[in-house]
Amino acid sequence: MDGSLSTFVVDADLENVDRIAVAFACLRDKPSRVDYALIPMEQVESLSTIRDTPAKTPDDEVNGLHLDIVDLTHSKLVKLAFLIDKCAKNRVSESSVKKLARLGIENGNLKRDRIRKEFLEKLYK
Repeated sequence: MDGSLSTFVVDADLENVDRIAVAFACLRDKPSRVDYALIPMEQVESLSTIRDTPAKTPDDEVNGLHLDIVDLTHSKLVKLAFLIDKCAKNRVSESSVKKLARLGIENGNLKRDRIRKEFLEKLYK
């Protein structure tokens, strides 16, 4: 099995984590929490190949932070799972996703026409 895993580059000060999480959440059918793991880039690079590939979220800035971990075999995927298990993990709550998505739409970071209709309907209920 060869595959890839979608990832995003996070600022060292973690300032862009919420923006990335919300842009990613906008690809779903409804606003919901986003769980994420923070893995040091050098550890990921030692495991597999990294490819710079723009994402297709409603946030153009976030799209430029997207990377794919490619050529993942079963054994590399197991090693990645161990890395994820040992690294920092966190969550953006559903209420925060809603609040930040509304703010992102208002300030123009999130392009409303690129957000799923179902997500928008539930965002404003």
